[in-house]
Formats: sequence, structure tokens, C-alpha cells
Amino acid sequence: MLLILIVVLGNLIGIALTFISKQIALKPMKIKKALFLWSVGDTTYNLLESLISPRLLTDDDTKFIDVIKLLDVHYDAKRNIMTATYDFYSCYQKSGQPFAEWKVELCEKLRHCAFTTSALHRRPQDCALRDMYVIGTNSNKVRQALLKEQDPDLETTEKIIQLAERLEEDVRHFAAPNNHNDYSVAKLHNHQRQQKQPDHHLFKKDSYKACETGGSNKHFRSKCKYREFICNFCKRSGHLERVCRQRNKKQNSTKHITTIFKLNNLDRIEQLNNYSCTVPLKVNGHDIHFELDTGTFNAIISIEDWYKLGSPTIHPSKLQLKCYSRTRIKIKGECYVEVQYQNKHYKLLMIIVNDKSEPLLGLKWIHILQLDVNSLLHIRISIEHHINKVYDVSKLHLTLKNDENMLNNKLGHCTKVQAHIQLKSDAIPKIFKPRPIPFAYLTGVKEEIERNVNAGILERIDTSPWTAPIVPIKKPNSKIRICGDFKVTINSQILVDQHPIPSIDELLSRLNNGEKFTKLDLSDAYLQVELDEQSKSLVVINTPLGLFRYNRMPFGISSAPAIFQSY
Repeated sequence: MLLILIVVLGNLIGIALTFISKQIALKPMKIKKALFLWSVGDTTYNLLESLISPRLLTDDDTKFIDVIKLLDVHYDAKRNIMTATYDFYSCYQKSGQPFAEWKVELCEKLRHCAFTTSALHRRPQDCALRDMYVIGTNSNKVRQALLKEQDPDLETTEKIIQLAERLEEDVRHFAAPNNHNDYSVAKLHNHQRQQKQPDHHLFKKDSYKACETGGSNKHFRSKCKYREFICNFCKRSGHLERVCRQRNKKQNSTKHITTIFKLNNLDRIEQLNNYSCTVPLKVNGHDIHFELDTGTFNAIISIEDWYKLGSPTIHPSKLQLKCYSRTRIKIKGECYVEVQYQNKHYKLLMIIVNDKSEPLLGLKWIHILQLDVNSLLHIRISIEHHINKVYDVSKLHLTLKNDENMLNNKLGHCTKVQAHIQLKSDAIPKIFKPRPIPFAYLTGVKEEIERNVNAGILERIDTSPWTAPIVPIKKPNSKIRICGDFKVTINSQILVDQHPIPSIDELLSRLNNGEKFTKLDLSDAYLQVELDEQSKSLVVINTPLGLFRYNRMPFGISSAPAIFQSY
């Protein structure tokens, strides 16, 4: 076995030496190209084949310089010059990192900065000032607007900053509160209250005596912001309830608030009886109708109802009850009773009060008895719904026929305008092979392609200088959506439209003072916009069924959001 392995390795080395010896006889540039392609590995070699297609790497007209330029364009296309400059100046030598490794890291970041090829390479001061605008601005929106440009000059950069600041000021102007009582729409923030961090340079923790006004130990009482507040417990000014001395003297717990007693307003007794909800329960063998009260925690009965239950043994209670008006309720005590509900027996605690009131059923019993509050509330009130007939059947059919283009399940088609995709002057066509698709997705992909062909979205073609692979995505309804991976073909080689897209703050400012709102959701919105003939040849996808070109604007085009927003 070892002898066979040695023979195989010897053959491989012989093949490699034969290949190198043959290439030495070629011209120096051809030698470089041959050695480079032999040493780059399978991954890079396959990438080069895709980038240079339909030409071949072994053709005589394919130079070594052309191969290097293809790789440079491919790997450098996604890097922004200003972002690369920031990464370069932020690359500090790490702890324990040798100088040689740090130099290699710096050189790798340096080649993306375009110091010698930038539009401002002959004006180093303007270049430095432009880069500092991006690095030093304190506004993320301004930085985002600047990074949309690949290599702007100084004048363009300053115009972008001024425009972004003016737009931000306009948005703040629209968001200013109005003095009238119109309805308004405001943005809600679901952030937890942030506590201010102590400044360790001014004081240390526990360096002050606890403030008798607010309870904090971070300041003197004379500087406490709660000095003019009124205590919720004793109603005196100068402190908060949490540090109230009278409250701290109370050792018994207080349930606040436990119940709200029904007011005996003679004018509204009939209305309250109609909308109140009672629950019949058997307590100690007696039928008692409790009034459902979700604002009460305990079950409460009066002393008169307690006598009706046979005067069960009363135990002292530590609870202190208040009604809504903050008036204290006198408690007789508490007792355990036998409760029967839906053929089940429970032993529950009940509170007895001296006041005259209806028996109240609180949240504790509701939870233990597992009462369905919704059915108890809505079964008593029957609401009649009336539907008025507006149109007769014949008129309805006529309306459906006249608006057939809108009232169907077909995809919409915008015929007023056509979208245009503009290539850069130095754009190089790229062809990519179809990627392997999971067998579980293959049937869905074929059905989606056929559906798009029947709808006029896709059109089968035989050849194209631009082909992009597809990415199948499974939707929540188990159907497959086909997306072209145009980032490897045209996205880096087109002029992206710069139509402004409104932010959420701008949209909310426009909705201010609105009263009625409507939500419209377009199905496959981009696919409703038709492309012009020149652009159709750029958006070709390579699928297991062959080549197909889009007649409508597909998803995945970098300029699609701005084009759609402009219309």
C-alpha cells in the first residue's frame, strides 16, 4: 500500500514539473498567467471562469492583466471608499501583534482606500476634509446619506450634508405639537425608563446620607427635585410616599384598592341593573347571587348576608380596604365557607364588612372557580345587527363587470410608465451557472416559473450575455418565491437611482392630525412595473429549466426601491 502511494505521488509531481517546463517555453506573461491559474485553487478558478464567460481562461487573448483586473473589480466593488478609509485609520496595532502582521493588515485595508485613484487624489486636502465629514459627523442620517455615494467630491459632499440637515429640520418642524384639539398620530417608544448613571468623578456611592425627601443617597436633601411634591399617603408636601414616616409606622398591609361599591343613584338604578352581571353560587348550602367585580380582589359580603349563611366563625383580618373615594371600609373579619359551582366544591376565604352592599365576586374567586368572564358579560346582552341592502343583484353584477380589471386575482400591470436600468460605462457582462436547488423545492420552483411565464412576468430565451442564478425562498403559505441573485451580476455595475425614500419619522409627521386612515398593500408591487426593452436583457435568470428574462421589474435590483418610489 505504501509503495502504491509513493508511485502516485511521484506521478503527480512529474505531471506538475512537466506542466511547468512546458510553460517556461512560453512568453513571460503567459508563464505568469499559467502559474497563477495553476496555484489559485478550485474555488478561485471557478469564479474566474464565471467572471470571464463566455470567453475562456485558456484563450490566447485572455491576458494575465485581464485576469487580475477581473478579481480586483469583483472583490473591490462592494467596498465604499470612505468606509475603507475609516477602517484604515482605525486599524491600530493589537496587543502582542508583531509588526509584520500589522503591516500586512494595514496594506490590505490600504488597497481599498483609493488614495491614488479617487476623484480627489490630486487634492489631498479636499479628500481629507471629505473623509472627516463622514467620520466625524454626529448624525447617523447624514452619514447614511454620504455613504450612498461611492466617491463624491467635496462640493457634492457638502450639498448632501446641508440637504440632510434641512430635511431633518423640516421633519422636526412638522412634528411640533399643535395648540388645537385635533386628533394626532405619534410614534410610540417601547423603551424602559433609563436610570441616570452616577458620575463617579463627582461622588461615590453611599457618600451621602439617605435623602428624607426622595430616599436617594446621591444628593443632599436641599437639592432634591421632589421637595415640592405632595405625599400620596399623608397629603403633606416635602416628601414622597415611599419615605413617608407615617406610612412606615403602619405594620399591617393594605390592599389598595380592593372594591368599588355601587352608588345608589336613583336616576340610574335601572340602567345599572340592566348592565350589571351576577353569578349565582351556592355558599354553605344557600343560594347567593354575587355581582361580578373585576376591580375587587377578594369576595366580599355584608354582615346581613353573613347571617343568612348561618353565621360561620369569623377570624380577625389584617386587611385594610378602601373604596374608590379613598374612604376606609370597616371590616368585621374573614371566614372560610363551602362554595359549590358546576358540581365542584371549594373551601374559600370570604371578607365580611359592616356596610350594606351587594355580594361582590373578586378576582381571587374568579381565578379559582375558572369563570369565563367573556361569556358571563356578553350572554346577557343580545345585540341585533342589521345589514341594509344597498344595491340589487343586477347592479352588483354590473359593478363587478365594469371593474373586472381591479376585482380579480390577477397581478396588476402598470402601463403608464416603464422602468429603466442604466448600466455604467465600463460594465462587463457576467454569466453564472444555475445553482443546485434542494429536491424538496424543485417542484415548487418549476410551478412558480410556469406561473410567471403564463402571467407575462417571465419570458423564455436561448442566449444572453447576462445571467444570474436564482435563490428559492419558501413563503409562509408553503409556496416558493423565485428571486434572482443580481448582486453578483448587475447590482455593482448599474447607476442606482437616488430618489429619496421617506423615513418613518417623515411618514408619521404627514399623518399628524389625521382622522381616517387606509392601508393599501400591493401584491408583488415591483412585478407590476414593466421594464423597457433595453433593461429586459439585463435581468436574465439561469434556472434548471433554462434561461428566462424578466419583462417586469424583479426583486433584488438595487435601484428597484428608488424607481418604484419615484412613480
